[in-house]
Amino acid sequence: MVTAFQGVGNRTDRIVKDGWRHMQWMRWIRRRAVWLAMVLLAGPVVSGCQSALPSEKQSMISPWSTFDQAKQSYDLIIPNYTTTEELEQLGYDPYRVPNVGILTYLDIIQRFIPTESIKVEDLDEGIQRCIRAREACYAYEATPSWRKKKRYGSVTADVMGFQKKERTIGWNFNALVVLIDDVVVYKIWGGVPNFVEDKKKRTPLGPIQNNMDDIKGLI
Repeated sequence: MVTAFQGVGNRTDRIVKDGWRHMQWMRWIRRRAVWLAMVLLAGPVVSGCQSALPSEKQSMISPWSTFDQAKQSYDLIIPNYTTTEELEQLGYDPYRVPNVGILTYLDIIQRFIPTESIKVEDLDEGIQRCIRAREACYAYEATPSWRKKKRYGSVTADVMGFQKKERTIGWNFNALVVLIDDVVVYKIWGGVPNFVEDKKKRTPLGPIQNNMDDIKGLI
């Protein structure tokens, strides 16, 4: 049986909860109204200025600032002639140059013989010599890279959340240099000279759709 006091208490609880929800809803509306007014006022000012959109740069610290520089340095390495000292002058110095790795002969075996279907005799002569030399063989690995992310398109549409466009450009270079007794016996390179990636995200309802979770939490 529900007593009169319990009924009054339940109604009071509902009134308090409804009042709290109303206050939260009004606060949310005021915040969004202020935000929208700021965007509308700033839109005409920044609409023609692409620099108003955020950007981000990421690079692997190395002696080479471009793909061509890394490739030119690599091309100067001559198997069976280039020494460790000469490699250091070209930027392959793991003790002084950041992000240059050292591989043991066991690492080299795993790299070139990932499965039993590949035989030692199928490999380049320099790698065969490395495997036979065991501890006397090692390798330097350099993986310089550079990336830049930049948002583009309509500043107003981006800030309002209707459409965001992002382009990533950059390059990466990978070089592996194998040595025996401080003399290069093998080298190989790869990489991406010109990396370009576009991402587009459309939100038809803009800020309303982006804040649906907030709205649901107030209902």
